Amino acid sequence: MTRRDPDRPAPIWLSDHWERKKIETVRRVRTAIEILVAEHHAVTISAIRNKVTTVFGVPFSANTIKRNEAAYALYLSSRQPPRNRSARDVLLRDLYAHASDTEKPQLHAKVARLRRQSKDNLIARLIALEHAVTVQTEVENRLREEIIRNSLQAGANHQRAKEVTSSPGVVEGERT
Repeated sequence: MTRRDPDRPAPIWLSDHWERKKIETVRRVRTAIEILVAEHHAVTISAIRNKVTTVFGVPFSANTIKRNEAAYALYLSSRQPPRNRSARDVLLRDLYAHASDTEKPQLHAKVARLRRQSKDNLIARLIALEHAVTVQTEVENRLREEIIRNSLQAGANHQRAKEVTSSPGVVEGERT
């Protein structure tokens, strides 16, 4: 069996047959959607396909709905609105948005590599990283305090030295 080239026009002698098939598809999809809504089921392409198969007893593919404009429009008007993206997607999108053009390929590769790892492995790495950040922050704080302490001590020593040199009775070569 050969496939038809999508750029070639359909044979005229089949156009009536295909038009009837399109109308029949729309009718079946409409009926399936009405049944799904009446039964309080979610209207999905998969649910429509399954309902058409059970109600009409004919095989029905998801592509049949997708390729028929009227049937697909019925599906779109009846389905639940898509869910909002999760925060995880937003964070990843922001990460990609703030990356420079030279960093993006490396970032995509790293994300793909991390997605192949197990969740437990990623959790363990995240906890270890958080611990390392905490330790590093403590080291930085201790160093900052030591710098401040040394600066204050050096300032006090400088002030004492200034007082000693400016006090009366000190002769120019007798400094200690």
